[in-house]
Amino acid sequence: MPAHILVAEDDELLRKLLVTVLGRASYKVQDTATGTDTLRILESTKVNLLILDLVMSEKEGFGTLFEIRHRWPACRILAISGGGRLGSQEYLRLASGLGAHRVLAKPFGTEQFLKSVFAALHASSSERGVRGAERNAERNGELRVEPMESPKRIGSPE
Repeated sequence: MPAHILVAEDDELLRKLLVTVLGRASYKVQDTATGTDTLRILESTKVNLLILDLVMSEKEGFGTLFEIRHRWPACRILAISGGGRLGSQEYLRLASGLGAHRVLAKPFGTEQFLKSVFAALHASSSERGVRGAERNAERNGELRVEPMESPKRIGSPE
């Protein structure tokens, strides 16, 4: 049975692109544009992975991430961000500290995105955050995710 992934991203174009990429990779995908809807969906649906944008309208990703960690501590999370007032790296560092299994800065390539999804789905519950996932990947001899050389990157402005 394919993994069930919930994509929480307020940018409609990017959300639809991520849903398409995941669907073509044979994942079962559901999507939402707000943190509030994300929590509502998690109350009634078991998902294997949540892909969570950290900067969203209505209920931002950090508040959503904090609440998910409190209510569903086993939920696997891939946090994504193109930055905000602090910049994407600082946002992602904070998300890692709050318990995201993997983090990914926008823009990113399709291959890098799918590798991050795979890594988040297969991370042990004790290896939340970037360092734990990277240590596990190195220990298992897996390829490390590196930025793709591509003129078009997911999440980049046109």
